[in-house]
Amino acid sequence: MSAARGPLFWIGAAALLAVTGVDAAAVLGRHIGLPFTGSLELVQAGILLASTSALVAATAVNRHACARLLLDRVPVGVRRWMQRLNALMSVLFFLLLAAGQLWVTADLWHAHEDSDVLHIPFAPLRLIGIAGVLLAALIMSRRTIRPDES
Repeated sequence: MSAARGPLFWIGAAALLAVTGVDAAAVLGRHIGLPFTGSLELVQAGILLASTSALVAATAVNRHACARLLLDRVPVGVRRWMQRLNALMSVLFFLLLAAGQLWVTADLWHAHEDSDVLHIPFAPLRLIGIAGVLLAALIMSRRTIRPDES
């Protein structure tokens, strides 16, 4: 089974379904006079799970959005070099994202930050984001050695 249909797919799908349900309940609640307090915080946490799983799954199956206008018009040797350079820059980008998130997490670790209404702690959510971009960097690093021929 490919990564697109593995656990990451189901985690992301479940998170999006939950977000849709929470947001629909919040809208309905506003219209009937029963507000869903904290719905925005639940939606934000769900979107983090969905987007992180989508990032890793898309990286694993090499399905990020890309423009192949130039890549399809160069010789195979140049194409491989360009794919390796792209993979290297992607690894660097993901590592920089992780470094920034680690920095913020380290600075605020003992602050015990949480959301205003439901008191959802931010530290575990940050760790999920860090794990996601590090996993994407690891997956992409393989393409610096052996680019896919797609």
